[in-house]
Amino acid sequence: MGDWLRRHASTSFTPSVFRLISRAVWAGYPERISLLWVLHYLRAAGGLLPVILNEGGAQDQRIVGGSQVISERMATDLGDRILLGRPALRVEDHAPDRMRVVTPVETFTADRVIVAMAPSDTVRIDFAPALPKPRAELASGWARLPRLPLVKAAVLYKTPFWRADGLNGAMQSDRGAIQLVFDNSPDDASMGVLSCFLSVVESPQFADRKSREEGLREELARYFGAKALDATGYVEKDWSTDPWSTGCITPLTPGILTAGGEHLRKPSGRIFWAGTESAKRWCGYMDGAISAGARAANEVHASLKT
Repeated sequence: MGDWLRRHASTSFTPSVFRLISRAVWAGYPERISLLWVLHYLRAAGGLLPVILNEGGAQDQRIVGGSQVISERMATDLGDRILLGRPALRVEDHAPDRMRVVTPVETFTADRVIVAMAPSDTVRIDFAPALPKPRAELASGWARLPRLPLVKAAVLYKTPFWRADGLNGAMQSDRGAIQLVFDNSPDDASMGVLSCFLSVVESPQFADRKSREEGLREELARYFGAKALDATGYVEKDWSTDPWSTGCITPLTPGILTAGGEHLRKPSGRIFWAGTESAKRWCGYMDGAISAGARAANEVHASLKT
């Protein structure tokens, strides 16, 4: 994307703006991100504005109680059919025998298997026989991406005080330690919440949780005034410390999608692929994850009828 911007931008302003956008949306910089991936991502969202705007955009709405409520309610309905603590270690697909999914606790058999994971996260599973070369290279290439390790932090306050000062609680920077700030307060304003995104690589002074909890308040005070120092709580998610995730956002580099893009959705034997990265609509978002899961389920249903 960086090369394309340099060739087609009429002023230096456009590359600078896209540097902000790519840092926030794809956790990387234009010179390393595939233009084909960006075009696919934007087409899946209906254009650039839905991706970058809050009001009327990709992140316009929230789920009351948090998005985990969806999983919790589904788990309640499914009951003991939900099995936790059983990460898949190996998937065996030796037709005509039934498939086998090996976990540390027990082994399951199945007629079909759906893998609903980011391509990079599938590299920790042993597939037998080996996956088709394009699919395996797609996953390994995805896992080697030079992504910025992100931390999402929520700084809590008694009230959303910035609103009384005529501020919307949003900020985006190409130089500050914090990349993005959103007003994530509940609708009833019973408390104030400023959600922040930052990269520890770019801000080594915030390398540990304690320094982030203290330092982010000072950073927020630069934008929202001294009241930002009086936080009542702090919560964070550091994706770099999550053993089950290779990251939050995908800055796909040139060549990966060209070589193996069709294998994002193409079944590998009796293994079917889901996950938001494979979505045709809202790729990278929860909506995409849901539609990708529905697509994979329909593919399995059709294959079982043949």
